[in-house]
Amino acid sequence: MRPILTPLDGSRLAEESLRAACATARRTGAVLHMVLVHHPVAPNADSAAMATAIEELDRLAREGEERYLEQVAERMRETHGIHVETAILDGPVAETIGAYVRQVGAGLVVMTTHGRGVVSRFWLGSVADHLLRHLDVPLLLLRHHETQLYDSRMAFRRMLIALDGSERAETVLEPALVLCPPPTAEIALVRVVPPAEDGEVEGRSAAAVYLDEVADRLERRGCRVSTTVVVSDSPAQAILEQGRPEATDCIAMATRGASGVRRLVLGSVTDKVVRGADVPVLALHPGEAEA
Repeated sequence: MRPILTPLDGSRLAEESLRAACATARRTGAVLHMVLVHHPVAPNADSAAMATAIEELDRLAREGEERYLEQVAERMRETHGIHVETAILDGPVAETIGAYVRQVGAGLVVMTTHGRGVVSRFWLGSVADHLLRHLDVPLLLLRHHETQLYDSRMAFRRMLIALDGSERAETVLEPALVLCPPPTAEIALVRVVPPAEDGEVEGRSAAAVYLDEVADRLERRGCRVSTTVVVSDSPAQAILEQGRPEATDCIAMATRGASGVRRLVLGSVTDKVVRGADVPVLALHPGEAEA
């Protein structure tokens, strides 16, 4: 498997992504890259002496970050028996992480959506939002209170996958099966169709036939699959209701799906699901990334 990347910021909250990242790396044999974007000491100096002092403080801060990252990496190596590489990066947090994902060819980014402080915290609308919009790599997003759902000895067992009938939406199937693999995988496929005065029965019927076709493909790979068609004028809310913690361990969906008003697009359906879900969300921006 391609490398897995986890961004850290020095906080315990950000480190909670390591449980899922390490479990996946161990099971798949992937290399885990842990990165931290250096936040430089503000270069405000009124004199050469002050500039020298600030430069020294910045050097010490970087050394501290390097020690921290290596200590965490060594702990993960010993605990999980995986190959871990580390890097201190420089630049704007989201853009720099995105560039490094491409540089190392990462196939999965695992991160918590809340970290520390105002400047460098990880939260949707900042780093995670940028990566979702600009990377065509799946992101597993976890809130700090969700991480206990992921057993470090195994993968997710129950995955809800939201589809809309398009090939773009189906691109999330493969990364979903990496996190929820056969034969233990329990896959729940859901498709939300809008209510209509005319043709509602036909619409539901066509959606059910489509889901059955996808289910058949997954069952041939050893998955246990269920299908549900939901009629709703609020796709995000319907997906959230289907993806309650008592029913699933994780929700998977693409950020771009079929064309038209009902497509799954970041800023509408996927954005609302990521913000509102009580379980981790695996999100993928398929195809060519936005500029």
